[in-house]
Amino acid sequence: MTKVPGVRGNRRTGALALAATIGFGVLTVGFGLLAVGCSAGTAVDRVNPLAADTTQPDIAVPMSAVTTDVVESGDEPLEQLGPRLPAAVQQRVVLQVGNETKLRIGDTEESNRSTVQLHIPLVATAAAGGVEVVVGDVTTDDENLRAAVGTLDGSHVRLNLSPAGAVTALGLQADTSQSSVARAALERAFYQAAYQSITFPDRPIGVGAVWTIDQQMSPGLPLNQRTTARLLARDGDLLTVAVDIAQSPRDRIWDLPGGTGALRVDDYTMTGHGQITVDLGLPLPVRGAVTVQGTQSYTAPSGGTTFYQAISNEIRWGT
Repeated sequence: MTKVPGVRGNRRTGALALAATIGFGVLTVGFGLLAVGCSAGTAVDRVNPLAADTTQPDIAVPMSAVTTDVVESGDEPLEQLGPRLPAAVQQRVVLQVGNETKLRIGDTEESNRSTVQLHIPLVATAAAGGVEVVVGDVTTDDENLRAAVGTLDGSHVRLNLSPAGAVTALGLQADTSQSSVARAALERAFYQAAYQSITFPDRPIGVGAVWTIDQQMSPGLPLNQRTTARLLARDGDLLTVAVDIAQSPRDRIWDLPGGTGALRVDDYTMTGHGQITVDLGLPLPVRGAVTVQGTQSYTAPSGGTTFYQAISNEIRWGT
């Protein structure tokens, strides 16, 4: 087999490893909003507060810091916004995640394409400093994942939130009965949502306000992500927010995980758009969808084979 300079191993193995690495990176920065949630007046349940099972995850992974900047304050009245979660309030909602990746190696017509859709029912409970989430019966149209995701029913996820709504840490409870493939898929789905959580600015804003949300991410290729948010409408605690997202690599040389080599980032064009409706009094979004898509290309610094990827990721909230 022909070896790819800068990527250790044979051409096929290196390509597949790269696809998995890049794919994971993009999935964890796909586009949804996970800071605040549902609303009365929608089909999503506002469950009566119960004695919630708040089993802590074994490991909570810190998320990178978020900064905000107000571009336009919007119309009066102005108010500083953020989650207002009554103790133990619960909510049922469904998170749907769709990811499509197409990889081409060099100038050949050959390509590897993968498409994964996950339908993840959730029960979220407000807890001190964040949200406890219990996962329901996860389903997928991917035959390779279908049996595995059946082991995820009852999984516990913890989201730590800042007063402004940023996800500051994410943890999943370890369960030895779960398939490692299914667990990885669930982790990717939550990271994908968490990295697009809405963080409200530390200044009062009103309808029409525009602010930026900046965050550095290292899910694979280290990235800068800027989300431009606009408050389109407000009815009490019910907010509709539009988002535009742009990602850019922090470096033009990507050192691959595990010391397996390096790649030059020749092109990276990833942008996202969408709209989400949230309720400040509930843990998770009510409804909406955000899609991020674009293309990427990488070459070993010493020259050689180029890897091309076209990626589209979508996350939806609803029932």
